[in-house]
Parts: sequence; C-alpha cells; structure tokens
Amino acid sequence: MRKAWGILLLLPLAGALYALWSRPVQLWGRPEKNVTWELAQAPPERLQEVYTRAHPAVLRIDGPEGSRGTGFFYREGLVLTAYHVVAEGGPYTLVLSNQKRATATLLGFAEPMDLAILATEARAPALLSLETQRRPQVGEAVLHIGNGRNQFIAPRYGRITRLFVDPSPFLPQGLVGTSLPLSPGDSGGPVLDLEGKVVGVAVAIGQTEEGFRSFFTPLLGRGQVLAEMEGGKRSYWPYLGLRGPRGLTPELARELGLPPGVVVVG
Repeated sequence: MRKAWGILLLLPLAGALYALWSRPVQLWGRPEKNVTWELAQAPPERLQEVYTRAHPAVLRIDGPEGSRGTGFFYREGLVLTAYHVVAEGGPYTLVLSNQKRATATLLGFAEPMDLAILATEARAPALLSLETQRRPQVGEAVLHIGNGRNQFIAPRYGRITRLFVDPSPFLPQGLVGTSLPLSPGDSGGPVLDLEGKVVGVAVAIGQTEEGFRSFFTPLLGRGQVLAEMEGGKRSYWPYLGLRGPRGLTPELARELGLPPGVVVVG
C-alpha cells in the first residue's frame, strides 16, 4: 500500500506542506529489526536538568502576522534560528523567556543549511554553547526547546535515529533524524545534548518508513559558516529558472514565428 510521504517546515502554519510525494511507508510503524535505538518514553533526569538551565536562552520569534518560530541566544546580542523562520522578512519581534519583547534585524543567513542569525540590543537572559566539534550519535538522547503546540519554550525529549538524512531536495542535505515530537512553531529551536550544548537547529518534520520523525541541521563543522553569517554574509540556494517580459501566448508565438512550447534564450 502506498502512502503520502511528506515533510513540513516547522512554521506556525500547520498546513504549509513543504514537499510531498508518494513512496511505500509504514505510518507510525514499528522499527525494523536492525534498528538499535528506542523512542524516549520519558525525559532522562539529566535532560530535565539541561532544560532547567537552558530554557532562559530560548525565545519566540514573531512577525507582523504573529508567531513564526523559535530562536535562541548563543552570544550576547545574537540569536540563532532557522532561515525559513525569518525568510519572509521583518520586522521581527523577540519574545524572551522573561516575557520581555525586543526588536531584531536579520544579520546573515545560509539558506542551503537553513540557518540564520538575528541581531538585537536585548540583553540575553542566558546563553547556549554551540557544539561544532562533536558528531551526534545514533541512539543519543536529545532535548529540544521550542514554541510548538502554542506552548511557550516547552521541552521535547527524544533520541537521534539517523545521520546524514536527505528527506527532500528542497531541504538541506545531511540532516539528522530524531524521534523528537516536534510540531509547527518549533523551527529554529535548539537541539541539545546531555551536556547542554546545542548540536543542531530544528528545521522540519515528516513521515518516514520508520514513522513520524523530526529533523535538525547539525552544527558539526559549521563554525566558519556561523562566523561568516555574523559578519553579514547571506547565502542563497542556487536556482535555475526562466524569466520573460510577458507570457508567450499563441498569438505572440505566431507573431514571432515561433513553434508552441518554451523558448530558452541564453
């Protein structure tokens, strides 16, 4: 039986389907026999302690239309989030963990990695450390803090299920799959390890052969990318497309002596 396989960006619009195609899946199916991880049924005590220490650094990002997603302070005056959370433009309003509000501007981004940095004059209630040296491990317990399900900077617990995942051509390559029960509004939130370091930024959710999964962009080896974004660099996806002054109607084609179809001019 073939089922719809979809990926959703974790924006507040639950119906914003990011990519959708058909392939055989087991909806909420059991893991295959060679899968050694188990879903986290209850938050490990250490991750609860991590949440207590880390959540003051997390915030909600609002746009003119309302809540867009999640971000977090990692340096004084700098907020890391997912690019698609801020891609529609500002103004951006940050709702801090102490309920104070502050304005922010887009400093830099790397669209192919779905990462962005906002600059703000607001004082950070806390800062999170970034883990750019250690590779996440399958089976590792992780914590996400975000604003999904209309909950403010709430914890979600799970485990890493797969590395180097490419769930869609429209998403960054080399994502990390997890069992974190994320939802729209959680995009841009930090994924933390047992040491309280941020190993990645949440970017998408979707249905896979193993059931529901969420995905994050890993920060491993991204120190230089972050430094460039802090310096204002803005990197876009490379696109190949067609552009014309007006549509090639049948009347215009006859006038120009062109056959039906698309004409590409170099």
